[in-house]
Amino acid sequence: MNVLAPKVSIVVIARNEERTIGKCVSSLIEQDYPAFEMIFVDSDSCDRTMELVQSISKGLRPLILLSDRGGSAASARNKGLSVARGEVVAFVDGDCFFDRDWLKKSVDYLRDGKRDNIAGVGGPYMQVPSVQSPVSRVISSVESTKLAGASSAEKRVSARAKYVKGLSLCGAVFWTTVLARAGPFDNMLQYCEDSEFCYRVRSLGFKLLCAADLGAYHTPKYGSIRSFAKKMWNYGVGRGQAIRLNKHLFTWFGLVSLACSVLFVALSFAGFALGFPEPGLVAILMLMLYLATVSAFSVKVAIKIGSIEAFFLAATSYLALHIPYTGGLLVGMLIPGNRTKSRGAGLP
Repeated sequence: MNVLAPKVSIVVIARNEERTIGKCVSSLIEQDYPAFEMIFVDSDSCDRTMELVQSISKGLRPLILLSDRGGSAASARNKGLSVARGEVVAFVDGDCFFDRDWLKKSVDYLRDGKRDNIAGVGGPYMQVPSVQSPVSRVISSVESTKLAGASSAEKRVSARAKYVKGLSLCGAVFWTTVLARAGPFDNMLQYCEDSEFCYRVRSLGFKLLCAADLGAYHTPKYGSIRSFAKKMWNYGVGRGQAIRLNKHLFTWFGLVSLACSVLFVALSFAGFALGFPEPGLVAILMLMLYLATVSAFSVKVAIKIGSIEAFFLAATSYLALHIPYTGGLLVGMLIPGNRTKSRGAGLP
């Protein structure tokens, strides 16, 4: 790494992450990069998150500790940005951890792409559940497939970098000058603040790069199908509320889910309530096609894990993903939700 490597401000946000924050902060402290500061923003945790951060990082790296009561990831990120002094800002969530060369590789990609107007770099995330159980392993595998709208594990196989519409801010780096031009994160959004922010960055003419060889890992905390379904419902509602503010935040996954659901309900109503056999038959065929697709992907997950039980857990997980997410998406789009009042508080 060149001695003139740009200084990086790593903004870590967390709320009640005592199970994962130790591994997160330790992996950042050990980064093979010569010049960075850590800014930790605690979003009103009621567990030992802040205590653990102080204990792990004491005397090892420049560390700025902040508290935020804005109630959203957007608010916490803005709070961290308000004191960041680096030429590059790395956004990190407290339930992620990274390979030792993650920051070096990320900044290298950013610097190499400066002439191509690349403003931000991120990567796909391998799911490593914090609750190790058959259910959590299956859910993590399900989330990493195309039928779940992700396929992170598959992307990691081909070490290719490509331009994307958005980056997950679980771990991504941006030029600070671009952040200043794009403006603060939208505090009105409880979810999808990263998608909305990336949209604004691209609207300025910049590009975003997803580099498949970046060693980044996410540790989801759900240990049951029920908690997974609840997460997907909340995320669906959040995505729907974000779409109310910006229609460009519609993802292909959400669009396909919503379109298929509306079409299925309409055909079912016409076929079984109004007595038209043809629409009813089409609805049945749609349902059969969906279940066949879920079964095929569930077989793939079961083979990967090496368990027959995993097939049934995977099939249930897909249903727990698609149905709550789509329902939440509709609710978020049609019914106004509670949002924080200010936009961008904490970032000058």
